[in-house]
Amino acid sequence: MELARGRNFSPAFGADSTGAILNETAVSAFGWDKEPDGVKKGTKQDILGRTISKMDNGVKQTWHVIGVVKDFILQSPYEPLKPMVIEGPKGWFNVMHIKFNPQNATAQSLATAEKIYRKYNPQYPFEYHFIDEQYAKKLQAEAFEIYLPSIDINFDAEKLLNALKIKNGKEVVKQ
Repeated sequence: MELARGRNFSPAFGADSTGAILNETAVSAFGWDKEPDGVKKGTKQDILGRTISKMDNGVKQTWHVIGVVKDFILQSPYEPLKPMVIEGPKGWFNVMHIKFNPQNATAQSLATAEKIYRKYNPQYPFEYHFIDEQYAKKLQAEAFEIYLPSIDINFDAEKLLNALKIKNGKEVVKQ
């Protein structure tokens, strides 16, 4: 994720526990990217520090905006982007996205992450997935889904499956 304005969460700022980072689509959905006359706003002060609230189990939670990330594909690349709010540590979540230090070996970083995870969540399994692999699978599946509707309805499915080979995420058809 690339910050468009503001900053990321930091332990140096205690108030970040109720901080929020929005994507650009959320900023537009809130109408914070336009003045009342429809002219685009141009200063980061227009968004940073604003608050958003939600009800969670009958309790009102208020978050203050500390940053905005550029829009990125989280779901299907063929669907419109959806507004996204990344809540600070006081938010409830079940998935963490961790960026490892590229100077350390991946195995070392995973071992460190697992050690910390098990310290605070010993009753739950440590599961992880690499985002680049997840996106490759998602895009490969979506490309295949797009390919199938263009096939003539009178095809022999078994011959088609035998003819198709997938290598390095690309479809290769035997001649």
